[in-house]
Amino acid sequence: MITSRNKCAAANQRCAFQFMIHWFYNIISFGGRALPAPVAELGRRLQPQMKILTSLFLAALLVGCATTPRDTSIRAAAVQTFGSDTNLKIHEVMYTGPLSSALSSMGTSDELALASTMQRGATQNLDLVVWSESSSKVASTLLRALRYPGSQKLPHLRLLFVGKAQDGERVRSAVEATGAKFHFHQR
Repeated sequence: MITSRNKCAAANQRCAFQFMIHWFYNIISFGGRALPAPVAELGRRLQPQMKILTSLFLAALLVGCATTPRDTSIRAAAVQTFGSDTNLKIHEVMYTGPLSSALSSMGTSDELALASTMQRGATQNLDLVVWSESSSKVASTLLRALRYPGSQKLPHLRLLFVGKAQDGERVRSAVEATGAKFHFHQR
């Protein structure tokens, strides 16, 4: 009888020990391991402050990236051409090298975004600057964007093409055919 009590006591102690282990560790896991309860509790207490700090960090990062010297010179050329930046929108066509130009004969997100932006010029004043590291990439993207539905009549659009003269001439007639005003800036 005494041995059965010892067995029960041992079983109860084991249960109590396991209960303490589960109490000490939280169910929230990190990397497949449970965090100790004090660490998890600290994380819960600091969560609002971490959200604020993360938001501030991201805002500082975005503000720092928003005005590069390259963008500043493009903006200055646009203000010089259009007279103000009230209705200004700058669209940079991404260029990742010659291979990307060869593979981009099919529709790209750049041309879709550009067509969508230009379509605003059908109903409201829009000063649009289109540029890239590759002048030929800008020209081909712009020409394809002008083929999208809704991009045929753009009377309120003033477009500034930033690139090489030969690419500018290639694009000029297509832009002016929509009723938009075409401007060119040598890069």
